Amino acid sequence: MPVAVVPSAHLALRLDAGSGVSPASAETPEQPFFPAILHTMFRPLPKFLPVLFFLGVLACTASNDDDSTGDDDDAGDDDDNSPEPMVTIHGGVEIITIGEYRPAQGIHIYEDGDTGYETWTDTEEGDWYLDLPANQSQALVRGIRDDLTPVMFLLDLRWQRERVDHLVLFNPYMAAERAEFFSEAFGMEFNPERGLLHVGAVSRTHGTEYAGASVDVVGLAYEASYAVDDNLGPSTTTDSQGILAFLNVEIGTAQVTVLDPNGEPCIGLSPVPVEAGSTTHVVYECP
Repeated sequence: MPVAVVPSAHLALRLDAGSGVSPASAETPEQPFFPAILHTMFRPLPKFLPVLFFLGVLACTASNDDDSTGDDDDAGDDDDNSPEPMVTIHGGVEIITIGEYRPAQGIHIYEDGDTGYETWTDTEEGDWYLDLPANQSQALVRGIRDDLTPVMFLLDLRWQRERVDHLVLFNPYMAAERAEFFSEAFGMEFNPERGLLHVGAVSRTHGTEYAGASVDVVGLAYEASYAVDDNLGPSTTTDSQGILAFLNVEIGTAQVTVLDPNGEPCIGLSPVPVEAGSTTHVVYECP
C-alpha cells in the first residue's frame, strides 16, 4: 500500500516551531535515512497481517479455479464447465404380436438407475437414439410402454458404441398376448414369476446376424432355449438372425458364455440380469 514518507528536515521544523528555536540554530541529531523509511513503512504492518493471510489463502484456493478462457475447459480444474463427452446409441423396437401390426412409437427408453439419460420412440417403426456418457464401458437400458411387456438391454459399450451397423433391438410382447403366444409358438405356458433371456451374436468378420454361435447359460435354470427365426424350434446355437432365446428363466443373474462355430470366445458382458416378466437382451461380439 502507498506510504507517505516525511523527510527528517520537516520533522525538525515542526519541533522547532513549538519551541521557538529556528531551524537553522537547532542542533538536531542526524537521523539515518533508510531506517526512518523502513520504520515508517512497516509500522502499520502488524494490523494488516490477518488480512494479508486471508488474501494469501484465497489466492492459493483460486489457483485451481481459473476462469480464464484458455483454462476453463481443462478437465483438471474444478471450474471445468465443458460439456461431458457423449456417445449416441441407435436402437429400434419390434413388437412381438399374434394379432395385427402394432406401431412402436411412444416407448420410453432410458438408462437404469435414475441417471436422467432417456428418450422416446417417436415413429411407428420404433427408432430411438440415446445419448450416454462416453466414458462408460456398459449400460443397462430399459424400454417401457403400458401395453407392452418390459424389456432391458445390457449394452457392452466397449464395442457397441462403434458398431453403427448393429441395431440395438428390443423385442417386447403385447402384454395381453404373451401367454397365448407362448402356447402357440413354444407349446408351453409362460411363467410370470420368471423372465426371458435373448442372447445375440455378431461377428467382426461375418456381419451382424451371426448364426451357429453356441451359448451357455450357467447359474439360472430355464425351461428351454429356442431359435426364433423362420425355423422356430429348440436349439443351443444362435439362429439365422444371430439370436438364441431362453424361456422361463429363473430370476437373478446368469453367467453367459458365447463361442463362435470354431470354438473361439466372443466378447461380452457377464453376469446378465434376469427379472420376472421381463425380457433381457444382450449381444456378444465374435471374431
